[in-house]
Amino acid sequence: MASRRAKSGHCQAHGRKPKKDVISPVKGEKEKKDLDVDESSAVIQAFRIFQKELDSRNDRNERIVKLSRDITIESKRIIFTLQRCAGLEDKEVVLNEALMKFEELYKSKFFPLALELDGQDPYQYLRAFSPGLQEYVEALTFFHYLLDKNLINIERVRSHLTFPRIASHSFEQETPSTVKSINTPHTNMDKEKYSWHPGGSNDESSELKSHVLVPIPPSEYMLGVADFTGELMRMAINCVGARDLKTPSLVLNLMRVINSAFNNFGNIPRELRQKTRVLSQSLQKVERACYTLRVRGSEIPTHMLVDVFTSAGSMSAYNFPAEEFDEHFD
Repeated sequence: MASRRAKSGHCQAHGRKPKKDVISPVKGEKEKKDLDVDESSAVIQAFRIFQKELDSRNDRNERIVKLSRDITIESKRIIFTLQRCAGLEDKEVVLNEALMKFEELYKSKFFPLALELDGQDPYQYLRAFSPGLQEYVEALTFFHYLLDKNLINIERVRSHLTFPRIASHSFEQETPSTVKSINTPHTNMDKEKYSWHPGGSNDESSELKSHVLVPIPPSEYMLGVADFTGELMRMAINCVGARDLKTPSLVLNLMRVINSAFNNFGNIPRELRQKTRVLSQSLQKVERACYTLRVRGSEIPTHMLVDVFTSAGSMSAYNFPAEEFDEHFD
């Protein structure tokens, strides 16, 4: 703006009119006419192929994201169902209900996801289905812990997500024999009843041809197990409210083993570092609860122990700054 004023003043000083910015008009229709594209050109045909491939990948990614969201929602519902086991002597009714939800989840969500990933690079779409996969691992790990008090390994998790290519008939055959009547009480827990193996074959060569699967990288399994410890902490506190004073000690032992194993890893990703920090905080809360049970259990009524554990003062006393924790991983 200043340069224009200076230029105008210079022209007026010499008795000349300043020149206006000239916009060149359109010279003719020939300059407006688009260039003809030769569709038979090898370059154009190659770009058409790339266009179709990119569109296909984007569409598949959107479908996978939607499936992952549904898996996350259903897995959370299963976790809420399993939390009702706190303080129950007969957990089979709740486990049967959760198992039926697992069956529906396999049939309606995981099998379509396996078909979407069939023949594709799973790591290319890992960010799309990672949240749902982690939530599922958390729910399945929680289910098996309530069943046999053990931590399910990654191989068993993978076996749950291996499906025959024509799964509709297989699901119809598996479900009635796997899930018995919920209203029928059972005196002994049948662990094989809760071991769902839709594949039915351990031959790797035949499995590649006749089966599809949802891959589970070790990192996703570890993230799901880290989230599972949060559910253990909630269950331990809920069990105290239900006057079950033995479960917190059992939960504490498992959480200590998991925390010790996670702390042995070095140079870990940021997401796993954050979950490990939360794991340590959950462990300290359970340790605080067990300490209060041993030292002050006879002083405080049982129905008031939950309020003591969940109070801000008792929990914040054992929390620590995140910066101190990160120093071990830098």
